[in-house]
Amino acid sequence: MDWLKARYSNYKMMKSAEVLKNKEMKFRNWFLVVLLFLAAGMNAQIKNPVKFKFTINDLGNNQYEAVLNATMESGWHIYSKDLPEDTGIPTEYKVSGKNIELIGKFTEV
Repeated sequence: MDWLKARYSNYKMMKSAEVLKNKEMKFRNWFLVVLLFLAAGMNAQIKNPVKFKFTINDLGNNQYEAVLNATMESGWHIYSKDLPEDTGIPTEYKVSGKNIELIGKFTEV
């Protein structure tokens, strides 16, 4: 009979350890799921911190002036097109399209 008690006692310890392990796994899994949902809702940066407004003015004689106005969120900036070397990445302007020819240079205000 002693061997039966020892075996039953060993079984109870193994079963309680297994239950504890299952509870730990469930807690860990739920914790990770909640953490993922919380992290998914966070945004590291503003999606579009710079808004552009583009207008075209007719100068006559088949010439037009294109005006690009950039408005930035507080704390954001863009670099000038004319920067000293090794100070940053200058802003680039590219003009393309059918029947478009660039006359003159870009002017920053």
